Amino acid sequence: MLPELHHLLAKARSQKSDIERFYERLKGRHHRDLDRLFREAHGRAFAEVDCLSCGACCRSPGPRFTQADVSRLADHLSIRPSELAERYLRVDEDRDTVLRELPWPFLGEDNRCAVYEVRPKACREYPRADQKGMQRLLGIAAKNAPLCPAAFLVTQELRRAVSPRG
Repeated sequence: MLPELHHLLAKARSQKSDIERFYERLKGRHHRDLDRLFREAHGRAFAEVDCLSCGACCRSPGPRFTQADVSRLADHLSIRPSELAERYLRVDEDRDTVLRELPWPFLGEDNRCAVYEVRPKACREYPRADQKGMQRLLGIAAKNAPLCPAAFLVTQELRRAVSPRG
């Protein structure tokens, strides 16, 4: 990971409580253009952050798998879905299908994903900061900010846009 991205993650982690409070305050706010603000901040953040220079999302937290994800990935690997599940997956305490262990087993040394074209839906959408209905995803945004430098940049920009005091 590039030093500047590592620095951003360290800064985000040190502000975790403040970030959670900020997103909690947004939940009560009827900000009509919240989706637009997120989308714009997301675009600017990903103009600054090259995911291949980071790869933090593939090391933690790990995606939740849908049945379609399991089938698609198993087909791509030419194995049965049950074999994929046995090798790589488990059911967690919330009854979600997740990885047995991290990091993502298909992550290369260069942070490239060997199964990128068939990656799980959760990976394709991560960090979920540019979707419609962000009001309902604020808890996820708060959790992602300390895990992804781009998500933290989105948070910083939102803080500036929504309230001068952040």
